[in-house]
Parts: sequence; C-alpha cells; structure tokens
Amino acid sequence: MNPFIQAQNFEVLQKYWTKIENSPNNISADRKRDLQSLANYVANSLKKDSVVDVMFICTHNSRRSHFGQIWMAAAAHHLNISGVNTFSAGTEATAFNPRAIAALGRAGLIAEHIPDPIALQRLDSSNAQLKYIDAMNSNNKVMVITFGMRARPVFCFSKTIDHPLNPKVDFGAVMTCSSADAACPVVKGADFRVAIPYVDPKLSDNMPEELSTYDERCLQIATEMLWVMQSVKQQLAH
Repeated sequence: MNPFIQAQNFEVLQKYWTKIENSPNNISADRKRDLQSLANYVANSLKKDSVVDVMFICTHNSRRSHFGQIWMAAAAHHLNISGVNTFSAGTEATAFNPRAIAALGRAGLIAEHIPDPIALQRLDSSNAQLKYIDAMNSNNKVMVITFGMRARPVFCFSKTIDHPLNPKVDFGAVMTCSSADAACPVVKGADFRVAIPYVDPKLSDNMPEELSTYDERCLQIATEMLWVMQSVKQQLAH
C-alpha cells in the first residue's frame, strides 16, 4: 500500500484511540471483573515468561473473535507492550466477514488480501503455512491487518480451535459468544479461560442499521481491549 495512504489510515486510528481514551467507557462492574481477570492473566504471563498467547473464540470465527484478536494486538502496540500474541478460532470455520473487515477499515486499520503465497510468506516467515491456506478455500481468504508502520501484522482467516497455527498449550481462551461458551466449557490446552460475550453484529446484516451496528461492536471491543491492556501496563510497571 502507498505509504501516504498508510499514514492517513493510521492518523484515523490515532484519533480513534484518542476518542476512546477521552470518553467514559461505560463498562459495567460485572464486566470489568471478567476483563480484569483477563488483564491479570496477560500481565502475570508477561512477568513470568515475557510472552503470552491469547485466543479469542466464537462459533464461526467470522466477526467478534477477529475483533478481539485484532484489537488486543492493536492495543498492545498502541501502549508499547511487547510479547502479546493473539489468535482467534471458532467451533467451526467459515470466513472473516467482509462487514467486520469494513468496520476495521473505518476505524483506521488497514485490511488487505494478499493472494500471492510468496508475498504472504515474506511478510511473516514464521507462519510459512499461510502460503497453503489462501489457496485452500476461495471464500476464506487470508486478510493481513496492520495498525502501525512498525507493527507486526495480524493474519486473519476463519479457523477452528485445533488449527495448526493456533497455540496448543499454555494460552488464554476468551469466549466471545455465549454459544461457544456453552459448547466449549473446557478448551483443551488453555491454562486460563474467561467468557466475555458480545452481541453478534450479524443480527443487523442487510438491515438499515447494519453499518452502525458493526461500528458499535467494533468500538465496544476496541474499548474493552484497550481497558485490559491499560491494566496490564499498570501491572507491569510495578
């Protein structure tokens, strides 16, 4: 992408963060308890191992779990917290919904489909399997999400919990929908699990309020992931 266009997008993203930081978060006390438990897990893992893996899980790995994965990574970058690796998965695989991708774009993130498998591998040689994934399913493309000039990109596509690119042990599992929470009372390999459900923006698909609903859910998840990472930063300072 043109560096000038990148800079424009990231300026939009910076304003998005500023808007969140200058607005009341309206997070309920009950919800803050669950978010705090996630923050504690991330902070304790970073203090112990300097790295933490967190997987966001919903039914279809199409909308909410991707929002969670991306916004936690973006918030960590925004606050200069290193060692945070984020993932997403579903109880079944579908595709990263284009409406969710568009909402991220409106927030200032850059979402690109890079069909060239060699280019994908060049972007992140540690994820060499990506070169095979993009050709497997024409409806489930690998999207490359970036949120900073020096930020490591996040590779997003729909996948199940046991996908080879997802961690197998010692990771935190965040259940972002009640269906996945009920279907997976135990997430194999996870050493931490918390339910932080969100209303599915899919309910507004093809409705007049579709765009505003996706923007609202995107903003809610960005706000809560920033809250989590702000708590992590405070804990790491002590």
